[in-house]
Amino acid sequence: MSLLLNVLDLGLILFAVWLLRKIASGRSGGPLPPGPKPLPIIGNVLDMPTHYPWKTFCEWRQRWGSLVHLDMFGQHLMIINSQKVAVDLLEKKSSIYSDRPVLQSADIIGYSNTVPFIVYGDGLREQRRMLSQTLGSRSQVDKYNPLEQSEAYAYLFRVMHDPENFSKHLQTFTGAVMLLLSYGYKIKRDGRDEMLERAFTSVEDFAEAALPGAYLVDTFPILRFVPAWFPGAKWKRRINEIRHILHLNVEDFLNFTKGQMASGTAISSFVSRNLEHNPSAAKEHSVKWTGSSLLGGAYPELDLGRHANSLSTLNAFYLAMTIYPEIQAKAQAEIDSVIGGDRLPTFDDRARLTYVNAICTELLRWMPVGPLGVPHVLTEDDEYDGYFLPKGSVFIANLWGVLHDPERYPNPEEFSPERFIKTETNTPQEDPRTSVFGYGRRSCPGLYVADATIFILVACSLAVFDVTKRVENGQPITPLPQQTSSTISHPMPFKCTIKPRSAAAEALIRSANESHDPETVLV
Repeated sequence: MSLLLNVLDLGLILFAVWLLRKIASGRSGGPLPPGPKPLPIIGNVLDMPTHYPWKTFCEWRQRWGSLVHLDMFGQHLMIINSQKVAVDLLEKKSSIYSDRPVLQSADIIGYSNTVPFIVYGDGLREQRRMLSQTLGSRSQVDKYNPLEQSEAYAYLFRVMHDPENFSKHLQTFTGAVMLLLSYGYKIKRDGRDEMLERAFTSVEDFAEAALPGAYLVDTFPILRFVPAWFPGAKWKRRINEIRHILHLNVEDFLNFTKGQMASGTAISSFVSRNLEHNPSAAKEHSVKWTGSSLLGGAYPELDLGRHANSLSTLNAFYLAMTIYPEIQAKAQAEIDSVIGGDRLPTFDDRARLTYVNAICTELLRWMPVGPLGVPHVLTEDDEYDGYFLPKGSVFIANLWGVLHDPERYPNPEEFSPERFIKTETNTPQEDPRTSVFGYGRRSCPGLYVADATIFILVACSLAVFDVTKRVENGQPITPLPQQTSSTISHPMPFKCTIKPRSAAAEALIRSANESHDPETVLV
């Protein structure tokens, strides 16, 4: 009898939630966009794919078009499957499409203070203003070029001595760059650094908490009031643990920069530049949480130079070079021609490295880090192409689908830098940055940081390393170009062989690592 009552209680709760949402979303106007037929109460919950949803959404595009509607327990969910619809809604009407869904788990943890989750309004505008003034142009980011080059050279040295763990060294490189740009913190040269490990923990916690459906409280908000000691509330204890770590790191990272500023030894960074002139408590609060957002870089649409996101893109670079040796050879020939073999690439060489730049661009398109971007919420009723779009609807842009649309990018599964190079017989295809960094007022203000991070590592790696297929039992192993089915998607683990191109290249790596000590810009 007790079990029966529990089942009935759950059924009544589900029905009540469905009914309240139906009442709250009562509408007038034209029809909703097409999509799978919903079931009573639960709607299209069972239709939502759990693995590689972006590929399923592409299949839906063939059946229902570029804007697909789903009913999720009475919540309207719209899947955008084309660049045109994304631009028409999220770009051209960004003033009403720039809010975020309220995630109870994110609010409990404290992520609602950060750029990805903060509600649309004055708080978001203030955080974006600070980011734009500090890192929003190429000239501003160029100030950090010597620091990024120094970290790239240290990376080359680590990989030369430990090529099996190249991906781990990529993580160290991207984390080091973001600590520098966020807080002016320089990691230990050997890569073993407590602050770096704490940053990694924050990013991993963010990826866990941001995963759709990770916590039931986001579906049933009333559960946020369940105490942590309650039986079955393991999720609440985990959320509290993430919250504790996040707040501790945010305060400690901020205090590090403040201490350096007080002693006159601070390296210019996002936090130091925004803490000048004795800011108010409200301004310091915004700086503290925006710096945390920048450090994480784990949010696909934010993509601020991208700890997790650059890490994924750079792993994809090594995968592409393993699968396409002819592309690697062509890029190395360009570097040898432009730079020669007596020094490593710098940012000053970038304008002359056309093919290397095309590789960086194709990496963004080929394996997008955030295949589904991040959700946008409509703040008032709207209409598009004859369809009614109710206030409160959640919109998800299928970035993977847009970047693999064969009408925009012929043979989209193929890694082809040539598609972005202008010749007498070739018109460059559309730059993927118009999609991969997000849309509208929630799009990435850190595009130039992302570009710089990827370029310097790709150029330096090509200059001194040969990346080849791993040979096992006398047979070369060709890895598959696959990526994980997660919110932040990475290439599947793969094997390759990385060696210096020559004795001269090895000597160059040693020399650069030993002698390169760039000037730092002090506050």
